[in-house]
Amino acid sequence: MKQIKFFLLTALLSVVGARALAHDIAVANADGKTIYYKWANNKTELSVSYRGSEYDSYNEYTGNVVIPESVTYNGATYPVTDIGEMAFFECSSLTSVTIPNSATSIGYFAFSRCSGLTSVTIPNSVTSIGSRVFSGCTNLTSVIISHNIEHIDPWVFGGCENLSSIIYKSPQPPVCISDEYNQKRGWYVTTKTYVPDKEAYKFPDFYIFKLKEDAQIIEMITFDEYEFEYTGQSPTTTWINNVEGYTATLEMPTLNSEIGNYEVWIPVTFTKDNESFTTNVVYRYRIKPFKLAAKVENASREYGEDNPQFKVSYSGFSDGDDESVITTHPTISTTATKTSDVGEYPITLSGGTATNYEIVYESGILTVTKAPLSAKVNDATKLYGSQNPAFTIEYNGLKNEETAPRWATSPTFQTEATRTSGVGQYVVNAVNGVPMNYELSGITSGTLSVTPAPLTIKADNAERQYYSENPDFSYICSGFVNGDDEGILTATPMLSTTANLSSNVGTYEIEVSGASASNYSISYVNGALTITPRTLLASVGNYERPYNEENPEFEIKYFGFVENEDESVINEKVTASTTATKTSDVGTYKIEMTGGNADNYIFSYSSGILTINKAKQTLLWEQDLSHFKVGDQVVLEASSTSGLPVSYAMDSNSVAEIYLVAESTYLDCKAVGQAQVMAVQGGNHNYHSTTRLRRTVTVNDSSTAINELQNEALEEAKIFDMSGTRINNLQKGVNIVRMSDGSVKKVVVK
Repeated sequence: MKQIKFFLLTALLSVVGARALAHDIAVANADGKTIYYKWANNKTELSVSYRGSEYDSYNEYTGNVVIPESVTYNGATYPVTDIGEMAFFECSSLTSVTIPNSATSIGYFAFSRCSGLTSVTIPNSVTSIGSRVFSGCTNLTSVIISHNIEHIDPWVFGGCENLSSIIYKSPQPPVCISDEYNQKRGWYVTTKTYVPDKEAYKFPDFYIFKLKEDAQIIEMITFDEYEFEYTGQSPTTTWINNVEGYTATLEMPTLNSEIGNYEVWIPVTFTKDNESFTTNVVYRYRIKPFKLAAKVENASREYGEDNPQFKVSYSGFSDGDDESVITTHPTISTTATKTSDVGEYPITLSGGTATNYEIVYESGILTVTKAPLSAKVNDATKLYGSQNPAFTIEYNGLKNEETAPRWATSPTFQTEATRTSGVGQYVVNAVNGVPMNYELSGITSGTLSVTPAPLTIKADNAERQYYSENPDFSYICSGFVNGDDEGILTATPMLSTTANLSSNVGTYEIEVSGASASNYSISYVNGALTITPRTLLASVGNYERPYNEENPEFEIKYFGFVENEDESVINEKVTASTTATKTSDVGTYKIEMTGGNADNYIFSYSSGILTINKAKQTLLWEQDLSHFKVGDQVVLEASSTSGLPVSYAMDSNSVAEIYLVAESTYLDCKAVGQAQVMAVQGGNHNYHSTTRLRRTVTVNDSSTAINELQNEALEEAKIFDMSGTRINNLQKGVNIVRMSDGSVKKVVVK
C-alpha cells in the first residue's frame, strides 16, 4: 500500500515539481495534534505544509483538525496565511478541518484524496484556491464558500462525485481562472446550489458530475410578496428558508413606504447542529402608485396648417388631490406634421409624473381636413405640325411649398388642336381631377397657340470654271411637317449672284429670297458659287547635247488661254530645270517644270527629255622617233583631247618593243632598223574612240648615232644634262642627255 501511495505522490511531484516537501517547523495545537509549517513572506508568516519530510514518511492527519490563526514559535507569534500545496494530501482519515480566518489562499492538491472529508467551510479571508484542491474527496458532500474568491481553479472539485450541496455566501459568484489558458470562467453548480441572490448567480460554467438539467440554483431565502399597492404605510411580508438541513433566523427591516423599486440586504443566520454561518440575502420589492387617467381631447385642422394646441383632462384624483400633484405634465405628441395627408392621426401622451400616482393615458384623434384650392390651365404654345405640349396647371392655395397637389385622380386635358391643326388659338380644358389633400373649386380653361413652323430654304452650292456661263441655281427646303412639300409654297424663291462670265476665280454668294408659305415662318441660307481656275498647260520640248558641254536654254510654251489672253496674265512663269550638269554622264535626263502662278489658271506640266550624247576626241602626237640608237629607252608621248590615257601597239619586230612602267609607256630600242608604233584612244561611256596614229621608229648603230647626235646636238644646242643645263661639249665615255623634245638618250664618246 505504501508503495502505491509513494508512486502516486511521485507522479504528482513530477507535475508540480519537488518543491520542498519537507517542512520547516512543527507545532502542536491545543488539542495535541501537530501541524507542519513552512516559512513564508521572509519568515514573517507561516504556511501549512506537507506533513512528511521524505517521500515515504506519512504522518497522517486524522479526525478533526483545527488550523490556528497564528502560531507561537521561539517566543514569537506568526500568522498562518496559507494552506500550502499538498498540505493534507491523501489524509483519508481526516473527517473535518477548520480553516482560519487568517488564511488567504489554499494551494493546489491541499486536500486532494482526503476521502474521509465530508464537509468544508471556506472562510471570508480566502481569495485564491489552487488547482484540484479537493480532487478525489469522494465523500465530500457539502461545501460552504464564504467570500467572493478572486481566483479559483476550474478543477478544484475534480472527482468529488458526491458533492451535492454548495453554499455560496458572497453576493457575487467566484471567478474560476484557468492556469492553462489564464481565462476567466464561471463558477461551480451542483445538485443543490444555495446562493444569496439568484439574479447574480445566473450563469455557471462548471457542473459536478451532474447533467446541466439536474443542477439547481436555489435562493437561500424567498419572500411571499414582492409588489405592494401604495398605502403610505411600510409594507410587510413573510419568507421561506430554502437551505435544507439548516434553520434560518432573520429579522425583517422596516420597508420603505414610498412609491418605487427597492433592494435591501438582510442578515440571515443558518444553524445546523453545532455549525452555523451568517450571510446577507437580497430582497427586492416594489411600491406601486395609484393610477391617474390623462385624456387628450380630439382636434382638427386643415391640411398644410400647423397643429393646434391640444388639451388634456385628468380623472382619478383621490383624497381631494388635483393637478397640483402633477410634477411633470405629460408630453403631447402626434405623428401628424404640417405635410401629413388628409386623414386621422392619434394624439398620444407620455412622460408625465405625479406624486404617488401612475399616470395612464388615453389617446385622442387629430383630423386633418382638405384645404381649399383653385386652379387654371396655363396658356401654351406649339409649332405647327408638332405634338401638343404637356399642359400644366397654375394653382392658388397650395400648402407646404408644393408646386402641384398629389392626385387621387389626375385631371385630363382636352383640346380640339391636333398635330395637323393650322396656325391659330385653341381652348384647353382640364377635367375630372380629384386632389388628395385639397377641395378643388374648379379649373379655368387655358389657350393653346399654334405658331408657324420654321422652314429653311437654302441655296445649293454650285461650281463652274473661269470664263464659263453661270449654271442654273437650285435650292432645298428643310422643315416641312405633316407631309407638306414644296407644293404648298405660295411664292417660289428667287436665286441670284454677282458673278458674271469674266469674274475672277473665287467664291461668290448665291442669294435666296422672296418665298412664302402658309403655316410656315421662312428663313434663308445663301449658297456659294465657286469659280475654279482653268488649266494652263506648260510644255517644254526635248533637247540634245554632247558630253561635257553646257545645257541649252529650255524654252517653255503655254496652251489653254481664253478670251484672247496670253502670257501677260501670268504672274510668275514656270521654271524648267534638269539634274544634268556639264559633267553628267551620257544618258537621258528629265526636264522638270515647277512654279507658275496666274489669277485664273492652274498649271499642268508636259516635261521634256535632255539627251547627252558621246563626245568626239582627237589624238595629238608630235614626238620625233627617228634618231634612236640601240639601248635607248624612250617615253611615248601621244595624248588625247579628252584627257583619257592613250594605248600603244607594235607589230611583231626585232627592232624595238613597248612596255609599261606605272602609268607611262616606254619604247625599248633593241636593234638597228625601223619599226612602226601605233597609238589609239578607245573611248569610254562618254567619248567615242579616236582614229589610229602610226609613227616610224628608226634605231641606228652607236657610232653613227653618236656622231649624228653629237653633231646635231652641238650644232643646234639641243641637248641638256639631267638637271636641265645646256651641254656644249660631250665627254668621253657614256653621256646621259635630255633632248630638247624631252627624250632621254645615252651617247658614248670614244
